[in-house]
Amino acid sequence: MAKLLMWNLSRLKTKSRELTGPLPEMYVRDLTRMVEELQGVYLSGIQVGDARRFAIPNPRFKEFPILYNPIILSTDDLIKAEGEGCLSFPGMWVEVPRYKYVTVRYRDGQWQEKTVVFGSDDPNTEEGLLCKAIQHEVQHMDGGALFERIQNPKKRLKAYAEVLRMSMKQNKERGIPQLQEGPLESYPPTESENASEKQKVEESETLSTSE
Repeated sequence: MAKLLMWNLSRLKTKSRELTGPLPEMYVRDLTRMVEELQGVYLSGIQVGDARRFAIPNPRFKEFPILYNPIILSTDDLIKAEGEGCLSFPGMWVEVPRYKYVTVRYRDGQWQEKTVVFGSDDPNTEEGLLCKAIQHEVQHMDGGALFERIQNPKKRLKAYAEVLRMSMKQNKERGIPQLQEGPLESYPPTESENASEKQKVEESETLSTSE
């Protein structure tokens, strides 16, 4: 099973490459179980040393999609300070600016391309959490780290010093972590396969309604 990558900026700040197809189901299940056990919202590839552009949601949030190759196209309504943490920097809780709304182009778990506006006027709703989480995960994929968005220079420098201290301590005790991609991407499903899958879902929903 994949291991959580923590503290090491030389690895966590690696920019992730785009995928050419969806991930194998077994790998997705492993990462889904992992993010659920860690009680995170999402888990991006680079957080398990896999520098590919994807994020797997905690199944607790049933409406949160798998994100393949997400790109934020536009943002709206800035919140100047939102409390936020990160699985890769355990115990660190900082205030960073986030937007209430983002327009995102991505491919979903069935490799269908979508362009969706995520967000809410109330950042405390699940829709607001999803919007914030997407910004967080895309920052990971772009080679960024949470503390870099701290607006106060002194607080940002203090957080950076703590990350470096923990990184050096971890490297000394366990060695420098290595990046390694997981299983190869699957071939993208054909249009006919997608249509067949959609039909199965619709038939299942119809049957459930009739019961």
